[in-house]
Amino acid sequence: QDNSCPFDFNRRNSALLSGLLTDESGCPVAVSVFEGNRVDTQTLLPQVKRIQAEFGITRLAIVGDRGMLSQTRIDELKETPGVDPSVDWLTALKSSAIRRLVVDDRLQMDLFDERSHFELVHPDYPGERLVACRNPSLAEHRANKREALLQATTQELEAVAALIERGKLRGREQITRRVERLIASGGLTEQVSLEIGEALFTYRLDDPERAAAALLHAFDKHLEQVRKRIACATLKGRSAIEARLRSIAKQYKLDSHVLFDVSEAGFSYHISDQQTALAAAVDGFRQALERIRILVEQGKYGGRDKIGVRLGKVIDKYKVGKHFVLDIREDGFAFQRDERKIAEEAALDGMSIIRTSIDSNRMSTAQAVLSYKSLSQVERAFHSLKTVDLKVRPIHHHLGDRVRAHIFLCMLAYCVEWHMREAWRPLLFCDEDIEVKAQRDPVVPAERSDAALEKIHSKTLADGTPAHSFQSLLNALSGIVLNTVRVPGSFDDTATFDIVTTPDHTQQRALDLLQKIQM
Repeated sequence: QDNSCPFDFNRRNSALLSGLLTDESGCPVAVSVFEGNRVDTQTLLPQVKRIQAEFGITRLAIVGDRGMLSQTRIDELKETPGVDPSVDWLTALKSSAIRRLVVDDRLQMDLFDERSHFELVHPDYPGERLVACRNPSLAEHRANKREALLQATTQELEAVAALIERGKLRGREQITRRVERLIASGGLTEQVSLEIGEALFTYRLDDPERAAAALLHAFDKHLEQVRKRIACATLKGRSAIEARLRSIAKQYKLDSHVLFDVSEAGFSYHISDQQTALAAAVDGFRQALERIRILVEQGKYGGRDKIGVRLGKVIDKYKVGKHFVLDIREDGFAFQRDERKIAEEAALDGMSIIRTSIDSNRMSTAQAVLSYKSLSQVERAFHSLKTVDLKVRPIHHHLGDRVRAHIFLCMLAYCVEWHMREAWRPLLFCDEDIEVKAQRDPVVPAERSDAALEKIHSKTLADGTPAHSFQSLLNALSGIVLNTVRVPGSFDDTATFDIVTTPDHTQQRALDLLQKIQM
């Protein structure tokens, strides 16, 4: 028995890691649940051993993406005791490995002028088959997307440059926010005159006595907020109340001048020497402003570091920072595209290289490409399990056995759904001739058949009846109901009997197709 098994084990939440195994057509075979703190790649070998031990499969081909079936995992498959040597694998090279092949001239790019895929050999991959593929449509899509991201990044970098030219990034906005926040917290908005520049600021207390009174008023308002919290029982306990009061007094530099009398129900306070206390409050305000001045002089609100942080946010936004060269200075920056790196990446657009240990007698070149692309089947299965039909989450279980049972039942439900979809192909908006799909070019994007397109455009089948989606067909079948009836005019204790409503043409055809399912 020779089986190709696409799989994916990277669907996790905070508590568990679930893995789904399907056959090459997307039908679920098994599901596993692991602890959520387990690394995804550590689930591969246990699954291989499980398939061979529990399913009795003598020849097995594992299909995985380039993250799951890395070189380390492949070496483990070859060397781990208990893994049958007949286990083959199929994956793809990472972009860095493909780039090395291009640089070493091992990959003849001109061959893509005549075909979409071809095989090659390389000494770094002994005993393996490499299948190079290039999808022109995907290449065009990636080129357009990269250019769009580069232009978006360029626009944002130019916007940052404009901010620097206007002085916005030299610190004026940040200095203003910091100073005004301090002034507002002390209730001194009308008592302080400010002059804020790009890298400095000056201030003046117009009337120190009025400023002191404003600080004391702000202190009283702050204490009133504490009283409201005590009345609402959001601040309880003598120690908690006293700690909050001391913190407020320290904020206004009055901690050594205020005496608090605190109880469980509230507090009162007395300022020992009000004139000295007010002077201390004003002096504390001046000290706070001086600390901000020192931070400004130290470059806290401008300079090369601040510009770099701002540019980092722009570069990381679109993930194309590797394609830009930045020159950051104390008073600004310059940037330009790295055309060499852009050209190197563009050369690999639409390209992939399939890597497999399966020999050509068992799997042709085209079959190898299609087998790797069959990973989309397991992705589709996960999508259906998670969001479309079954919605495996939220999981309202906490015990391990119950969580596994929940996941298992969801997999069984998807297995039923998969067989129903396959049986109902003649009634749904989908291709019916699966064999034709297997004969197409494995690299170019799949296209719907003329018959499927006709169903989509006309929304009808060949016999004129409506075509359905899976959900709409289920809704149509919900019209078949079981009725419990009694002969009209009979007494309440008269015997009843059950009768099922007669299916219409579409319902009957759907039921007949389900009878043909073979497990």
